[in-house]
Amino acid sequence: MVRKLTDTAGLKKENSMKKFLIPLFMLISFTAGACFAQDSADKQTEYKTLKCNKTTGACIVRDNVSKYGIKDKNGKIVLPVQYSHISLSKDGSNNFVLVKDNKTGIANPSGSSIIPCQYLSIKKFKKDSGKYVIQTDWDNKYGLADMKTGKILISPIYEHISLMKNGAYLVEWNGKEGVINKEFHSIIPSQYYFIMLFQGNEYYRLHKKVSVINKEVLKETVDRFGIADLKGRLVVPVECSYIEKNKSSYLQKVVKDGQTYIFDASTGNLNFQ
Repeated sequence: MVRKLTDTAGLKKENSMKKFLIPLFMLISFTAGACFAQDSADKQTEYKTLKCNKTTGACIVRDNVSKYGIKDKNGKIVLPVQYSHISLSKDGSNNFVLVKDNKTGIANPSGSSIIPCQYLSIKKFKKDSGKYVIQTDWDNKYGLADMKTGKILISPIYEHISLMKNGAYLVEWNGKEGVINKEFHSIIPSQYYFIMLFQGNEYYRLHKKVSVINKEVLKETVDRFGIADLKGRLVVPVECSYIEKNKSSYLQKVVKDGQTYIFDASTGNLNFQ
């Protein structure tokens, strides 16, 4: 009986030691695992520094599997290392050009996205500083975006965009030309064969191809011309067979329906000759 009691006490002591050793083992294992995880994290953050922006101190970094990111001047990763390529923008904006999944985007030195990676290409609009030309990858159309904010100024639906001498934008859509003003509002729809500035850049000369029935009752294409002011309002309907282009005079000869008129650019009036 005494021996039985003694054995029970020993068993309790042994179980108590096991309970103590198990948590201790778990603690040692957890500590070792944490140290290993920390070592792995440290190794993962050992990125190679590539080119840096001299003005902001922000740098492009790359990991060992050729993924790119951005770190700030203090060495903090501000843009995750997950892009297939990053380069310094050459437009004077201090921005970075990003490529991910074959799509291009723009980020600032703080790592904030300006334009998401969803375009085929993004380049500085050479004739108009402060703006990017964005090109879609699905139909190769062009638009304009603000260089600082990324705001879309002109939707990427045009085959061509160029800057006119008066600061407006000549755009081409489905092979037809139109005009977007400085405030990025369409003032002349894209339905003309050709548009040019006229009379000291005070008017637009519009050229349109139209189909008519001639004397032989055959359908043919003829040229028709008109004039619009800088707000896009027609001052001479696009029904004229001829509009003179005399740069030295405010008075231009206009032929409409076989009759000759004089367009006075100083008043915007069309007078019968």
